[in-house]
Amino acid sequence: MPNRLRPVLAVVYLVYNAGLTSPAEPDLCGEAIRLARILASLMPDEPEVAGLLALLLLTESRRASRTRPDGSLVLLGEQDRTRWDRALITEGQAILRRCLRRNQPGPYRLQAAINAVHADAATVEETDWSQILELYDQLLAVAPTPVVALNRAIAIGEIDGPTAALAVVDSLELDNYHPYHATRADLLRRLGRHREATAAYQRAAALAPTKAEQDFSGAVAEPRAHQTGDIEHVASLVGQQHGRPTVIGVTLVAATLVIPAVVARMLTNSFSRMLWLSTAIGTAARAFGGTRTFWCVT
Repeated sequence: MPNRLRPVLAVVYLVYNAGLTSPAEPDLCGEAIRLARILASLMPDEPEVAGLLALLLLTESRRASRTRPDGSLVLLGEQDRTRWDRALITEGQAILRRCLRRNQPGPYRLQAAINAVHADAATVEETDWSQILELYDQLLAVAPTPVVALNRAIAIGEIDGPTAALAVVDSLELDNYHPYHATRADLLRRLGRHREATAAYQRAAALAPTKAEQDFSGAVAEPRAHQTGDIEHVASLVGQQHGRPTVIGVTLVAATLVIPAVVARMLTNSFSRMLWLSTAIGTAARAFGGTRTFWCVT
């Protein structure tokens, strides 16, 4: 089972992110958390299993505040933090503390730790960006990919300013990845380079996989006041051609086989559950645009 664990964890996270970005399939988030809990109970000594569960709980804690009633996105810096689920945050942080005591940093645990730092901040101004940058340094060491570097650049922008962050962003090869252009657009806007920012926002809107993200990038193409955390750290990053972390990647083709063959057989013998999970993977495939390779980073 250990040699099968990595793709299983990736598929569970894939299912969660499919629910996070597909309003028509919100039950996928709860199902992914249910699977992560079962995995944690079956493998209590696997720190990355605990890390994934902590990550899902911390992400889930703010799901209700991520969108407005009309379906439009609410950025991390603009979310009503009183709506964050403190019980999920407390549980996720407790799980994270236990697995971090092993001092064996893995990608899920590091992503969970980044989310925990955000959850600790009562206001966006209280966010400990220095600690977040240190965690991204560690994540980049275990998952040295352009997407992790992009997220790290966002933290650099909050500490050292947009000029330093833009230098990092411009060194990355992520032209077909919409958060790259959205991040770059925000940095250009903060530097007063509005014409370039508008072009970058338009490119981000053209590449965005969901209508909410398309609408957001289109709307912010107009100059506006800076909002800290304009580009929320990415929960689900899709497409191997965009440079996703190879440590937790799994193709949808493989995922379609992994779920019935590994997760369903390991967790339950219910035929209906196996069928449900297979359907969930199909929904994830449609949500993220076909049989591309999925890498998940927060």
